[in-house]
Amino acid sequence: MPTNPAVAIADPRTARLLARFLHARAGGVPAAASYLNEDESASVVIATFKESPVPGRAVFSTAGLSSVPNVLDGDDIRVELMACAAVDDEAIENVLAMCAFAVASSGWLAAPGVVFPDVVAEYVRDTTVPHLMWTEPFSVAGLSSAEVADVGVVHWLQGLPLTDREVEYLQRNGFDALEDRLAGARVEYDDLRRASVC
Repeated sequence: MPTNPAVAIADPRTARLLARFLHARAGGVPAAASYLNEDESASVVIATFKESPVPGRAVFSTAGLSSVPNVLDGDDIRVELMACAAVDDEAIENVLAMCAFAVASSGWLAAPGVVFPDVVAEYVRDTTVPHLMWTEPFSVAGLSSAEVADVGVVHWLQGLPLTDREVEYLQRNGFDALEDRLAGARVEYDDLRRASVC
């Protein structure tokens, strides 16, 4: 047991404002829960919007990660992390929380084309797509750069699960080439057991 209560990444009001902003764009049935890091010293809110963007699916997002720095080439680009999955796929909430703590506590950079290795495999043991690459949001419109009242400018990034071979292809050929390959294959991005396109 921790000797002190967990410190939230963002204050509750900021988390609520971000969750409401995303709900207005994503729709669906909203819910939210706090997740603790491994030693229970920090917490992050994950907001869920079930039956969005289509029935049977859900949008999952951090709500408050943008309260911490995310420095890219000298610029502090504040981000929230999101993903889409089957409506009952609770593993994705844990994956997003793990990624949020990596940014907030360990200084990992979150930006388009950046891969967080093995974060999906941490919670989905039989996955074929163990890694998560961040991209501009493609499941919900208007989130690439959004002005959130009383919060500021926030950039949402959507996690796209990748196979080992797709990560190797990314490293050899670059972000744009991999995006084109994934788009051409019409990848089911929320299928955590899909075949590789590379």
